[in-house]
Parts: sequence; C-alpha cells; structure tokens
Amino acid sequence: MRLTKDYIDTIRATTSDVFGADAVVRLFGSRVDDSKRGGDVDLHIELSRLPQDWRSKYKFINQVQDRSDDDRKIDLIIHEAGQPLSWIDKVALRDGIIL
Repeated sequence: MRLTKDYIDTIRATTSDVFGADAVVRLFGSRVDDSKRGGDVDLHIELSRLPQDWRSKYKFINQVQDRSDDDRKIDLIIHEAGQPLSWIDKVALRDGIIL
C-alpha cells in the first residue's frame, strides 16, 4: 500500500469526523499496488445511511487535504450499506483494503 501511516491516520480520523464512527473506509485502485507509481487516492466509504448533507463528500476531501498538507487528488465513492452495488462498489469491495 502506497500511503504513509500519517496519511492513513488522517483519512481514518476524517472519515470518523465527517461520516461517523461506523463508517468503513477502503483504499482501492493503483495505490494498493506497491509496484505502481503515482496515481490518485481512490477511497470507498460504506455507511449505514447516506449523509443528509450532499456537501459531506467535499468536506471530507477538503479536510483530508488540509490536515495532511497534501493536495493529492482524492476520488471518493460513498455507498449506503444494503443498497445495490455499482460496478465500482464491487471493485472496491473486492480489491480494496480497509484502512
């Protein structure tokens, strides 16, 4: 996995702050593979209920970038548990690593 411990800790803390303690965050995509280079940070967050505020996604991304002092691009997928899975949800659940 190509993320520092500090960056992972920032993602975990921000996930809890923005989406609650029961949110499950997974890293998937190229950052999971140690043999690759570069790439954005692909995150999948599974929630028991979707947030009421549609801006939560952007709040999360901004807080991670502010807290880490890193402007790396973050792609965030949010999925409500129990709802049908899209193809990207299936990829994240299959290949992702829970942080």
